[in-house]
Amino acid sequence: MIGIKLASVNKNVILSSMIIVTGATGFIGKRLIKLLIKRYPKEKILCLTRNKKTKLEKEGFLLLKKLGVKTKSIDLLKPETLKGLPQKVE
Repeated sequence: MIGIKLASVNKNVILSSMIIVTGATGFIGKRLIKLLIKRYPKEKILCLTRNKKTKLEKEGFLLLKKLGVKTKSIDLLKPETLKGLPQKVE
């Protein structure tokens, strides 16, 4: 496993907002999510995903579901997919 260190963050800030992760279905993103859920409540983590087209993306999405984190499918080129994102994020 590659070494990823999480920066020291005030947990009170995290508990009152959301952590949004992009690229969570990718190589590094999957490992980052595993570290985040050890440190923060799953309910505070939102993973933004694209269409699950490639094998890697499909596998990553299945892992996110298994880990129990929230996901939202978005396309940055389609503003309508951005509706409903949390306003208070870290």
